[in-house]
Amino acid sequence: NAHMAAMSPAQRQHYEFNMSLIPALQFMSLRGIRYDQAANDLKKSEVHAKMKELQMACETHAGGQINLNSPKQMTELLYRKLGLEPQYKVEKGRKTNKLTADSDAMLKLVVKAKTAVHPFLSCALAWKKLEGVRKQLEITTDHDGRVRCAYNLVGAETGRLSCSGSVTGSGTNLQTIMKENRQFYCADPGYHFFQCDLEGADGWTVAAHAASLGDPTMIEDYYAKLKPAKVIALMHVVGPHVNDLSRAELKTLLKQTEIPDHIYAICKVVQHGSSYGMGANRMSENLLEKSFKKSADSSILSVPPADCKRIQALFFKRYPGVLAWQRWVEQQLFRGRTLGSASGHIRTFFGRSGDQQTLKAALAHEPQANTTYATNLAMQKLWLDPENRTEDGSLIIQPLHSVHDALCGQFPISRTEWAVGKIREWFNNPIRIGNEQILIPFEGGYGPTWLDTDEKYRIGEI
Repeated sequence: NAHMAAMSPAQRQHYEFNMSLIPALQFMSLRGIRYDQAANDLKKSEVHAKMKELQMACETHAGGQINLNSPKQMTELLYRKLGLEPQYKVEKGRKTNKLTADSDAMLKLVVKAKTAVHPFLSCALAWKKLEGVRKQLEITTDHDGRVRCAYNLVGAETGRLSCSGSVTGSGTNLQTIMKENRQFYCADPGYHFFQCDLEGADGWTVAAHAASLGDPTMIEDYYAKLKPAKVIALMHVVGPHVNDLSRAELKTLLKQTEIPDHIYAICKVVQHGSSYGMGANRMSENLLEKSFKKSADSSILSVPPADCKRIQALFFKRYPGVLAWQRWVEQQLFRGRTLGSASGHIRTFFGRSGDQQTLKAALAHEPQANTTYATNLAMQKLWLDPENRTEDGSLIIQPLHSVHDALCGQFPISRTEWAVGKIREWFNNPIRIGNEQILIPFEGGYGPTWLDTDEKYRIGEI
């Protein structure tokens, strides 16, 4: 009663909305996902064999046995025996005097290599990458061959769901499963596995606030189906003068211009990094880390901070309202130390006013909170829709998993057309952001496994 009395109407609405999601989350935790253990074990044996081969190569280049997961042994080898440039831990945005030899440190050493990269680094990084795959393949199923997990409805400060292994002993944090390992998560016989993702969700919040502050450029780009990162990439490839073109002319030029994948990847990181107060050095590091994690062959994308800064200048040239929004957020922290979001969730920031780390956390807050809210609205609709129930009350379209801006589930193959229409209906959720009523678009797909949702039949958008 004391908690209820302390809540504003908006906060009470947010609380009651979250409470309404608990049955759906309990269903997902209990239902689990069918898992192809035989295929998993085959992949795991292949990974183990490759890791053993790389371990032997590492020991050859190191001149003796080495535990690649031992910080002490690795720092001794890299910085004393091999004489490579020492790398130090960064904590809360500041470099410390603590040596580190983790994957990020080795990636930086690869980039800084003035001559050929030391073969130990190449082998060790390949081993580290496979270790991440191996850890996810060590997953255990319950006696019925299904993987389960547990959810914390408000596990993150931004209101995001967090995920962990199930109390049954199976599973892990299923929100971090690598794309290549999603092939083992299968729909039940007679069902399609589906996933629906919000498209550009975080960017819509930034765009709506920029429009409220007098710069509608980004939101009008979104409405015209022009992705900001694509426009920035075009400015980078063709020249900044394209900023003066109409949106129809931009679309035509985009069709005529080949934009390399790595340029688009850089522009995506610059777009979101610039929005959330990230500096050019951190953007460069972020690109390095992302390319290593996502590449199939341990290749990396090294982009000098100066290049990130040039692309960032193009971003702010087209979207000056983003800087106005950042100043507005900073003012809110000075005035009341709180920020709201579309769901009614209000977060209080306890860091010092004017502190850059506090500001960065504040800038990233509402975009993530709104993304979570829009996804959870779709989950709530799925659960409460009376048309999604059989006569005995069972679900027809079943939720199976939630990943930040995406909802996964399964539906009967025999009801595919109806199910696709229903999913579109459930994701039709306009929310209030700034002075704008925004319907965040989505994309999705379905198929026999979780992996196939990215490649098979499309659910499409509204």
